[in-house]
Amino acid sequence: MKLHEIEIFSENPAQSAAFYRDSLQLSTKLSIQDLQVLDAGVPNFDFNISAHHPEFKLSLSFLVEDLTAIYTRLEAAGLIVSPIYESHLGMKGFHIVNNGVRIVIHSQT
Repeated sequence: MKLHEIEIFSENPAQSAAFYRDSLQLSTKLSIQDLQVLDAGVPNFDFNISAHHPEFKLSLSFLVEDLTAIYTRLEAAGLIVSPIYESHLGMKGFHIVNNGVRIVIHSQT
């Protein structure tokens, strides 16, 4: 399992991203409505600010080789998980919630 993405949720992603650009001097990789992707200085790692899931403040995304095995293990442990769903960029995934943090587990298809 490897950390793939950190996503911060904001009502105004452009304004929130300005803090990271101006204060921490992170550059913008992508800027579209409701999504700002910043260069965190780590190859193949995304640092996003979006309005996608306003019910959370933060989402962590991990990539795994065997999605079904992780899903089965977390379900057996009694954690609440979503069904496995088709995700973006040719991936499948599911998510759980821990202390108000959305944790997404993805695998490439």
